[in-house]
Parts: sequence; structure tokens; C-alpha cells
Amino acid sequence: MKSNKPEKLFVIRDDDLNYFSSPDEINHWYGDLFAKGIPVGFSTIPFVTGSSDLHIKNNGEQGREYPISENKELVDFINKNPLIEIMLHGCNHENTHGQFEYQVSDGLFEKTLRGKHELEKAFGDVSVFVPPHDQISNHGILAIENAKLNIIRSKGMKNFLPRISYIFTLVSMIIHRLKFAILRREMPLYPHTVNLGNHQEAFSARIELGFEQLAKMMKWTADRNGNFVIVTHVNDLDDTKKQALIRVVDEAKRLGLEYAYPHELFYEQKD
Repeated sequence: MKSNKPEKLFVIRDDDLNYFSSPDEINHWYGDLFAKGIPVGFSTIPFVTGSSDLHIKNNGEQGREYPISENKELVDFINKNPLIEIMLHGCNHENTHGQFEYQVSDGLFEKTLRGKHELEKAFGDVSVFVPPHDQISNHGILAIENAKLNIIRSKGMKNFLPRISYIFTLVSMIIHRLKFAILRREMPLYPHTVNLGNHQEAFSARIELGFEQLAKMMKWTADRNGNFVIVTHVNDLDDTKKQALIRVVDEAKRLGLEYAYPHELFYEQKD
């Protein structure tokens, strides 16, 4: 039985935290938000490698893994900051034969549990998964469910499994997409958390869309008592994106959205 419906929440999802991230970098971009009591969710790569398909400023060696638990300074910094929530972001964030890590059709059950264990060893309980590049196969979905995680992904659901819950959600998603295709407008993220049987999903939009577009989406979402998740990358932030983020954060407050942690996007389950 579902309870405590999540609505009108505003969440910051920052991707690609890893062994090479630094407390100074996090403080530089988010210190002013922390000072205002605004939480930030960091989707975190447990075992970054030299061949991980993302920008790593320190450039790891090829063939070597860098477990995030071994960056003691970073782990200590995060554990002392109650406004940071850690989410699982793949295992290595690597491509395999031209496929993103969670697009593949086998091997993800073990990788997901291994990655979750590494993050929980360093930071405590983890309950949310963010797919690398926002791409995930049906096999990936089953691996996430096996690890008892919920998902934050891009603007809408793209998978289908043979369950009644998927049928109803898919119809809602199609209507959502068609509405904005007909209007020839940028589609906002789907505004509500969906329950897909063994996991739940919430949706997000990237800071690169710019403030004006994001403000329109937030207004549409707030009018429907929906949730809004903004996506940033601490390794790729610059002054322009930071100013857009500040404006988005302020606009969320003006629209009556509540600053929240990522896990609060999901329904609590009761027996």
C-alpha cells in the first residue's frame, strides 16, 4: 500500500561524483546552497577507471580501478555534510562494445550489487540509482530491482516490461509526449513519480536547457503539484551554468516547490 505521496518537491541531481572529485570542488559550486540548507544528491561512480566514459580531471591509469572509498578526504567530507545524499551511478561508467554501461543485456546483477556495496561501505544506505547517460536496458531494470533501488532518469520512461503497472504508465507517457509534440513545444519532464511494481521512477531535466526553458517547465510542473529534478555535473559546471542553477533554485521556491533529498521523491511503502 502506498502512502505519503511525494509532490511539489525540488531536487538537485549532480552526476559523476567519483574518486577524483574533491571537497574543494564541491564546496566551490555548492557551498552557497549548503549554507541555505538546500540538499544536493550526488550520483556516484563506485569504481571509476581510466577508461570510464566521462571527464576525469586527474586521468586515471588504463586498466586500474579507483574505489571511491579509498579517497578518505572525500568520504569524510561527505559523511560530515548532512545535506548530501549519495546515489548509485553505474559501477564503472564504461562503454562496452559501443553500448553505455547499463544498456547491455547481461552481467549487471553482479555489477549493481558490487557498486551498491562499495557506496554503502563508504557512505551508508543507498536507495536511488541514476543510469549512466540516462540509458538503461530491461536487464538493467531487473538488476536495479534486485538491488532494491529506485530510479531517477531523464524526462520520461523508455522501457517496457510485461506488467500491468507498465501498461498504465506507458499510456500516460505516450499522452504526455504527444501533447507536446502536437504543440511543438519542448517536452517537460513527466511530473510525477511512477510505481512500476518492483521499483519506482522519477524524472529530471538538464541545466543545459537554460533558465528560461526550465522556468516554463517548472511552472507547468508546479501547477500540477508535480516534482522537478534538475541535473548538473560537478565536473562540468561553469559560471554560466551556476548562475542558471541559482536562478532555477530561486524560481523553485517562488513557485512553492519544497527543496528535498532524492529519496523523498519516492513513495514510502507500508505493509
